[in-house]
Amino acid sequence: MNKEKKLLLTLAVVLLVLVLGGQFILQKQPDLTSTLFGGKRTFNPEVTTAPMTAQPLAKEIEVTIDFNNGNTMLDKVVAKTVYEALQTTAENKKLELEVKKEKYGVMITKIGQSPNTSQYAWLYLVNGKPGQIGADRFLVNPGDKIEWKYTKL
Repeated sequence: MNKEKKLLLTLAVVLLVLVLGGQFILQKQPDLTSTLFGGKRTFNPEVTTAPMTAQPLAKEIEVTIDFNNGNTMLDKVVAKTVYEALQTTAENKKLELEVKKEKYGVMITKIGQSPNTSQYAWLYLVNGKPGQIGADRFLVNPGDKIEWKYTKL
């Protein structure tokens, strides 16, 4: 075999190994669910590019909105994400809802007559734990208790 044919054959083998190896590596990526949330939470596939095998199913959850003035609202809704649960509750309770899209996800800027200010902001908790990602990216589990609190900064 001459040098050109050997070089072409070597390049073809290297290319084949890279393609097959890339496919293997992509299939063996660590699960973001396990890595980030101890196997309990995932990202919303509509927002991220993380590979998902199935669409998340909507679940029944409890939503509380605490306006920090003695006024609290409670609702049970079916939703996939914390944000979707808030949207449904706002519709059910006839509350105005304003949001701002950020690179990390949706930020709630106003619920009802309570806007974010330099002193107060809307924060959410799921089962008593503060959310660490945008509400539109936090997938809920059946029976979760979501709290939206108008919190003094």
